[in-house]
Amino acid sequence: MENETTLYIIKPEAIAFSKEISKSISDLGLTIVTKRVGKLPMNLVDKIYFDSPREIIEATKYFMFSEPCEVGIVQGIDAINRLKLKCGASTNPLECEHQSIRYKYGIHNPKKYKGTTYYQNAIHFSKTKEEAEKDISLLKQFICDAD
Repeated sequence: MENETTLYIIKPEAIAFSKEISKSISDLGLTIVTKRVGKLPMNLVDKIYFDSPREIIEATKYFMFSEPCEVGIVQGIDAINRLKLKCGASTNPLECEHQSIRYKYGIHNPKKYKGTTYYQNAIHFSKTKEEAEKDISLLKQFICDAD
């Protein structure tokens, strides 16, 4: 196993629990090397969720990009897989393990946006090394800029 760098975004519905979520990430033996709280630029949603259906992208813009999020970069051995397991595999919080971040801090009743079911699942994470590199590249300016 190798030392990896990955990214997470604590979504608006869970930002009140950012300390607890950060602790659960650190408890995995991972290091949060930098983080920033703020409203994400709307133009990033299409780039981050490029492989999602258009309806989900629009709902994400409405629910996630309208309020502050916390973006963090994490490092550690097997960081991508370990963070993925801690966050929860499903976008539906109710389908995740009860100790996962998505189950504990996500909203258990899905929302509707223009007829699309949308799960407010507390956290976005990079699922692969390639996705982590892409996400970090896209969000590096946001993380480094001061409010």
